[in-house]
Amino acid sequence: MNKPLTIRHIRLFVAVAETGSMCAAATKLYVAQPTISQSIKELETGYGVRLFERYGKRLHITETGQALLPKAKQVLASFDQLEAEVSPKRLRERIRIGATMTVGSCLLAQLVKSLNVRFPETETYSRVANTQTIENLLLKSDLDIGVVEGEIESPYLVSEPIIEDFLVIACSQAHPFARIRRLPVRLLEHQAFVMREKGSGTRALFEAFLRRQKIDIRVIWEATCPEAIRAAMLDCGCLSAISVRLIERDIREGRLHVICNPTREWDRTFNFVYHRDKRLSPAMKAIREIMQSFRRPHFLDETKCATLSGTNASKRCRS
Repeated sequence: MNKPLTIRHIRLFVAVAETGSMCAAATKLYVAQPTISQSIKELETGYGVRLFERYGKRLHITETGQALLPKAKQVLASFDQLEAEVSPKRLRERIRIGATMTVGSCLLAQLVKSLNVRFPETETYSRVANTQTIENLLLKSDLDIGVVEGEIESPYLVSEPIIEDFLVIACSQAHPFARIRRLPVRLLEHQAFVMREKGSGTRALFEAFLRRQKIDIRVIWEATCPEAIRAAMLDCGCLSAISVRLIERDIREGRLHVICNPTREWDRTFNFVYHRDKRLSPAMKAIREIMQSFRRPHFLDETKCATLSGTNASKRCRS
């Protein structure tokens, strides 16, 4: 292009893409609208592409623009971080953390609290959603790091397993299964379950197990909130496949009965996830270190729990 690409071009492009309007982008960045229009024109002319199309009064981003957007946001995030580090004023770092529902309910607050002790000047923003959503936000550079329990599919993301966790089947003490110490897996057939929504790592892990066992269950509740899942078990007689960390208090106080799988098929990890092009700051690395301080949950060893039997997988004792 005749005029070299600058960080300003990228910033204006991202603003237009996010607001959907050159006028709104100009207002957001406190610049004149002709400046926005000129910068977009320079990008399109210089590279011979169309980034936006106008249909009537509305502006629509093209496929080329959509492909460029996540890369542009990644460049901006890296530039802003670099600028903060070299600035004499030491601009306050802001870390955007994504966590899945299980992590958000039982660990995220402790992670953020510990980070604030180590880096009191660092500002954090947290977003709790399912694994699929967190993965998409990381790819679009709308989050800096993620802590998820599900499998990450994108080759552009680095996923480091750190915290150990496992699922159990849980039910109220009034459920018939609460009187069975060794539950044949076939008895799960057609049982009523409360499950997480599609896109959840918890649900994906348990459904993979059911497919291997050729078992069909009845999902009569779907919920994203652990409290709603807990209520469905306690008040409506549902079974649930759930992280043992989420129901520790209910287990200790005898409200919920748990059924463990001795094959360890329900073992999993909470993973530290980031874009492979992401430059991790000291505070981001500290989050990874803090995660390593959370050990495998052993409180269940003190509780008598039932076990699942008759599965197709080879059995291993939980250590």
